[in-house]
Amino acid sequence: LDPGAHFVMTAEHDDYAPGLVHCLETLPADERGEVEVSFVLDAGATLTGMVRGPDGAPTPEAAVNATARPDPDHPLCIHFTKYTTTDAQGCFRLRGLRRRHHAVHVESSGAAPCVHEIDLTREDAPVLELHLEAGVDLEGVVLDAQARAVAGEWIYAIARETAIHRRTQTDGNGRFRLLGLPVCGRIEIGGPLGLRVHVELPSPPLTLRLTQPVELRVQVVAEGAISAPAEPAVVVLMGAGSSRMLRVPCDSTASACVPAGSYELRADVPDHGTVVVEVVVPDEGLPAPVE
Repeated sequence: LDPGAHFVMTAEHDDYAPGLVHCLETLPADERGEVEVSFVLDAGATLTGMVRGPDGAPTPEAAVNATARPDPDHPLCIHFTKYTTTDAQGCFRLRGLRRRHHAVHVESSGAAPCVHEIDLTREDAPVLELHLEAGVDLEGVVLDAQARAVAGEWIYAIARETAIHRRTQTDGNGRFRLLGLPVCGRIEIGGPLGLRVHVELPSPPLTLRLTQPVELRVQVVAEGAISAPAEPAVVVLMGAGSSRMLRVPCDSTASACVPAGSYELRADVPDHGTVVVEVVVPDEGLPAPVE
């Protein structure tokens, strides 16, 4: 282990509460330089409940997850979450939860997402009965730059405030329907070729138009006394709602089809470091490769 870094190790099992060991770098190593780490996982808490839809009927196949509130000394990147789905009677059971406060998230198609806080520090955890409210569906059509229907493309919606993600594919007529979105609020709609728009719910049907992609050529050149690297450079294009990665051998050219707009090109050249170039790609494309 790098002595200048801080390490944690986690152990998780479906039937037991997860465990965590802090500061692995401080543990003594044996004569072989190996560190022994032991975990003792306890049974934890069990959470049971039922999910009902807007009509009051049990909701099968609803996605349920419970995320433990982190301890004050936990790294921010560590989250303990258990996942399950409801059965045919709308019931669920989550085992091996930490004895902490949890946020229980429930999602089901055609219903608004639900978040419920529960205290699992007590021995007698209550049986939850969660009622989903009616959500809204969002319909629309996707057209290309020539106003032709675009079939078979994935369209997604993200409600960042509630961490809700929905996606669907356009049909043969370019139409789509995203089910079970919040009844109000701001969501992000995304799709192919850097398509990205923000929509306030509820919303009338959308018409989403894709921009005509243009070819962006990239060339890596070894100048002056710099020896040409044997391995290709890795060039990452970021911007205009789109990202691409290219592998470009020295003194060669590679290309990608991207929407017009502003881009940052970051080239990692083996044994020569990183080069960053900013470029604006017009609708008609660039006449020469970006070096």
